[in-house]
Amino acid sequence: MKNLITFAVIGMISTSVTFASGFKCEATNDSGFNAKLFNKTLGATRTPAVLVVSNEEAIPATLLKRTNTEIRKYNTAHKVQYVVDGNAAIGADTVTLQINFKEGQETIDEGDVVEGQLILASRGRRAAIPMDCVRYLKAN
Repeated sequence: MKNLITFAVIGMISTSVTFASGFKCEATNDSGFNAKLFNKTLGATRTPAVLVVSNEEAIPATLLKRTNTEIRKYNTAHKVQYVVDGNAAIGADTVTLQINFKEGQETIDEGDVVEGQLILASRGRRAAIPMDCVRYLKAN
C-alpha cells in the first residue's frame, strides 16, 4: 500500500510540472546574429511566447523582440518556422526563424543542436543566415 501511495504522489508531481522550452540559436557564419525563441509554459506549451533577435556587433544588441500573437508559427514536413514583422533596426520587413525538425514527430532533448536559419526579407531581397540552434528545456 505504501508503494502505491508513493507512485500516486510521484505521478501527481510529474504531471503538474510545466516546462519552459524553446531554442537558443547562434549564427554559424561571422554575421554576429543570435535568436532566442521561448514557448509558453501554461496551456499550449508549444505556442511561441517570445522571439528575440540580436546582433553582438549592434548598439543596442537587441534588434527585434516579438511576443505572443505577433509570432506566426508554421509547421512543414521537415521544419518549423516562426515568422514576425521586421523593423528598421534589423533592416527587414519580415523575419523568419526556421528550425529543422519535425515537431510532434521528433524528440529534441535539452542541449541537442539542430540546424536552422534566420531569414531576413525585404522587397525582393532575402538573406538566409545559417544557425545552430540548441534546444532549451527548463522545468518550472
